[in-house]
Amino acid sequence: MRLRYRILLGYMVLFGLLLAALGVYSRSVVARHVTAQQRDALRTLSRVAADSLLGPNVLPAREVLQRRTRAFAQVARARVTVIAPDGVVLADSEHDPATMENHGLRPEVVAAHRDGWGWAVRHSTTLGIDMLYVAQADPAREYVVRLAKPLSEIEQLDTHLFYGLLVALVVATLAGLVASVRISGGLADSLTHLARVARAIGDGDLAARATVRAADEVGELATAINEMAARLQRDDTELAQRTTEVQAILRHMADGVLLVDSEGQLAMANPAAARMLHFDHDAALGRSVLYATNNYDLAEAVRRTLELGTVTEVEFVVRDGEERTIHAAVAPAEGQTGQGRWAVAVLRDLTRLRQLERVRQDFVASAGHELRTPVAAIRALAEALAAGAINDPEAGPAFVSQIVENTERLQRLVDDMMELARLEAVREEPKPLPLKPVVEKAVERLQPQAEAAGMHISVVVPEDLHVLGNEEDLETALVNLLDNAVKYAASGRSVEVEAYAADDEVHLRVVDHGRGIPLAERQRVFERFYRLDKARSRELGGTGLGLSIVKHAVEKMGGRTWVEETPGGGATFVIGLSPAS
Repeated sequence: MRLRYRILLGYMVLFGLLLAALGVYSRSVVARHVTAQQRDALRTLSRVAADSLLGPNVLPAREVLQRRTRAFAQVARARVTVIAPDGVVLADSEHDPATMENHGLRPEVVAAHRDGWGWAVRHSTTLGIDMLYVAQADPAREYVVRLAKPLSEIEQLDTHLFYGLLVALVVATLAGLVASVRISGGLADSLTHLARVARAIGDGDLAARATVRAADEVGELATAINEMAARLQRDDTELAQRTTEVQAILRHMADGVLLVDSEGQLAMANPAAARMLHFDHDAALGRSVLYATNNYDLAEAVRRTLELGTVTEVEFVVRDGEERTIHAAVAPAEGQTGQGRWAVAVLRDLTRLRQLERVRQDFVASAGHELRTPVAAIRALAEALAAGAINDPEAGPAFVSQIVENTERLQRLVDDMMELARLEAVREEPKPLPLKPVVEKAVERLQPQAEAAGMHISVVVPEDLHVLGNEEDLETALVNLLDNAVKYAASGRSVEVEAYAADDEVHLRVVDHGRGIPLAERQRVFERFYRLDKARSRELGGTGLGLSIVKHAVEKMGGRTWVEETPGGGATFVIGLSPAS
């Protein structure tokens, strides 16, 4: 609705409300005044009626009292009722008293017995109209004479007053209409001009200015709009300059930069990002990250950052002619006002770095073969034996036993290092494979060790459960988890292996009932050479690489692994793999 019509409507409503309030108040005052006048008149008549009908003589018979009551009512032009002390109606000018109900509890009668007289306004159940009642008691306050008149005069006066106020409302509304038209005309024209200028500024014409026509509130608004336009013009120039500088920086950066809005759509990408991820810059803008980059790992990292508001780092491989390793750090950023959280992804090409790491891993793998020869402890023991300890009936066999133990431990360490090197060096695409045969094969390898410890390994794996993975890597991970479970579970307790489908993963769980792993240590147990109990680990022949091998084997298959607490005590290691479709 236009402003002038709103002003017009406002005036009309204002006048209407004022007159309505005045009407309600006037009608209430007039009604009270007329009622008071009639009440005073009826009170005077009620005294006369009491003296006439309830004189000092003995109360006449009912027939005589009824005739006198009707006669007085004609003179007084009011209804007259005579009421006994017990509330029984003795005479009434307009109704048969024998058929009338007891009037002892009527308000005006109660007041007359108490104060000598009383009055009330209510609806008459006998006559079916609104009545004014005034009751007067005899000097002894036993008998009561009540006079009543209908409130028709008040209703007539109220009707006349209503029509008078209605005419006044119409006249006032017309006057308000004329006044509002004159007032709103100039104001609406000024505001229309200001709206036109503001619209032009909003459309980008920052040179538009409003005309200041008067030194009033509208003039102040016009001045404020002009000042705002001038500030916007200055800010626009500065912003354009800053944008040019930022674009130059982004264009020549070696690292890729992506800006993603709160809906997960690509809002900006520099040339380096387009080169790393091999996408068309212009075609990708405004599309989802997954659609634009065709990279699930990056899209998932962006999704986690947008949902959780935390920095997410991910490393993935891009294959397009050549294989490149990309590291992405995705950080949350405040979007435009009202548009929620955005995300900024910085991409770094780690291909060369990863190549150097593989060289180092190859060196460690090669050096592992050389570690099969005795080292410090073995050499010391051997030298002691050569020095004559071999002839000692006690020390000789003990030294030989320690050499054997250290050799076996060194062999296990070398084997585990080579296994880690294999997992890190060889990349294979996961393939569909049935889960149960792999689990049974791993359990069969650990069965003698479990029986020697007095344990039972139970397996609950559905026949039709298939996962994406590598049979050798999965078996390696399971063997290491089962080896840990048998070593650290309580003697005589069982070890359970179970698998089931959960959401978008297949979960393979190895459950033991040992001492468990503290919550603070659960993330670190997968680190290389990390031991929760170093003395016990060495005593049991552990190298500190078993769980690291598990982690690398599972991640190589595109899965994940974690540890939970077993109800009742112990640790539960979980492997999450993608189901085979």
